[in-house]
Amino acid sequence: MAARPKPKQPLPGTAFLPKRNLPPPRGRFTRLDSSRSTYETLLKPDAKENLIVVVDQSPTRFHVFQTLEAAYTGRSGSPLSIAEVEGALSRHALMDGLAKREREKVLTAVATARGSVPAAARELGVRPTDIDRLVGELRLKKELQEIKETFVREALDPSNLTLRLSLLGRQRYLADLKIEKRFTDALTRDVTKLLDDSADAANTVAELVELVAKKHAIVPDLLNRAVDRLGLTRRYMR
Repeated sequence: MAARPKPKQPLPGTAFLPKRNLPPPRGRFTRLDSSRSTYETLLKPDAKENLIVVVDQSPTRFHVFQTLEAAYTGRSGSPLSIAEVEGALSRHALMDGLAKREREKVLTAVATARGSVPAAARELGVRPTDIDRLVGELRLKKELQEIKETFVREALDPSNLTLRLSLLGRQRYLADLKIEKRFTDALTRDVTKLLDDSADAANTVAELVELVAKKHAIVPDLLNRAVDRLGLTRRYMR
């Protein structure tokens, strides 16, 4: 399992957290340094004020966890877990407000990433599985699917030829949208039609590409790359 990204620097206002360079535990059940505060400490009434500071500056519960895990142990001295952090936030009535922020952050990140959950996760500094969990718990499946479908339609729309030609080299993105084959088949069909319509007016593949690119206001390099990657070169060789 991939490690969750760590914050690059401490959040402002978190000076109450211990600043220690503690060695990571070497085994799943290894007890952590006893100088860390315990999970039970997070449940006490006087911990709420400090938690508010962290929550107010954290996009998601996973960022809260990232901030607290170096300073607190979980039950019985085991590593702090995300479930324990959620429990502490619920104890202090902080989960509802955080959930509203998470909803906005997740949907905005996925829209900015043009429907790609992995790209949205990288932008937020969490794992794709973290976003999947939030989508389930916050009941965002419908909204997320609507965002993805918007960009799926865009990627398959024949009128967006220049965009589609540029997407041809972005296999990871197409895989994120789960449209690799549909996209390739549709683009092959559309490019072939354009080339067929002008094939009799050119003597070489290079001339044909230049002619079609000029006729349809397409960047020649994009079209030439598409002809090569879609395996169409031999079809138009004289």
